[in-house]
Amino acid sequence: MLPLMQPKEPLRALRWKFEYADKSARVGAWDDSAPEESAKAWKQPRQGLLFACIEAKDHYGVIHRIFECAGPDFCNLQWEIAAQLNTKGQPGRYRIIGLTLVSRYHRATLFHKGQTSVEKRDADDLDNHYFFGKV
Repeated sequence: MLPLMQPKEPLRALRWKFEYADKSARVGAWDDSAPEESAKAWKQPRQGLLFACIEAKDHYGVIHRIFECAGPDFCNLQWEIAAQLNTKGQPGRYRIIGLTLVSRYHRATLFHKGQTSVEKRDADDLDNHYFFGKV
């Protein structure tokens, strides 16, 4: 899996997008800002899933598709966060710094700073936890 586009500058916001064969696409809230559970990626149906994507909005408001994965190979999406420690050394607030798309063979991460990272998944990465679009 390679980036479809390599950002050249920091990004304003990130979101996931699912495209289906038999219904309209579903998108997540920018930077996971929707509080309701029904707006989360894990609550979306996987029947008829064509593509799972990561999209980014630049500072001009233009939306770019950075990564995409075929529906049958899609496993999971994971938000990347950075925790800020308080004065007692305990975790306090956190902020989102990126979004990872996990497919059957790769982990592709997009960070707010515009960097991308694609890594091969280990063979023993507990694939039996994922349904690969066959729910």
